[in-house]
This record gives sequence, C-alpha cells and structure tokens, in this order.
Amino acid sequence: MTEAIDPVIQKRQQIKRLVRLGKLVGYGSFLVATILLLVNQFVSSSSAAESSILILLVIGSIALAPAIVFGYAAKAADRADRDQSW
Repeated sequence: MTEAIDPVIQKRQQIKRLVRLGKLVGYGSFLVATILLLVNQFVSSSSAAESSILILLVIGSIALAPAIVFGYAAKAADRADRDQSW
C-alpha cells in the first residue's frame, strides 16, 4: 500500500529546490562580480566591466534576498513539524 504524499511537504520541497537555485544564482553572481572587479582594477579599467559588475550585483541581490528568507522559513517549518510530531 502506498502512502499519500502530503501536499504541504511536497510544496516545501519545491520551495527548498528554488531556495538552492536562488542561492546558487545569487552567490554565483557575487563571485563573478568580485572576480570581474579585481580583474578590472588590476588589469584594465573599462566602463563595460563596471556596468557588468553593477548588473551582476543587482541580479545577485534580487536572487539572494528572497532565497535567504524562504530558506529560513522552510527550516523553521521543518523544525516546527519535528517538535510537534509525537
């Protein structure tokens, strides 16, 4: 007999996958922006690189902020489920 999957748990797993993707995009954008900044600073200075750094920082912030918030929310929900289980 197969057990039915709880839709709340299923939705939480989907949120966790999106959180991982958001953190990957956010932190990856910050990493690339940092590397680009260092290369731009020490090798050559160009306005195209500076624009790219700004765009990467904005993308990283937009992706990372909700990922962090929803990540904490999912962990808190898991913790609450564990504490309430008998």
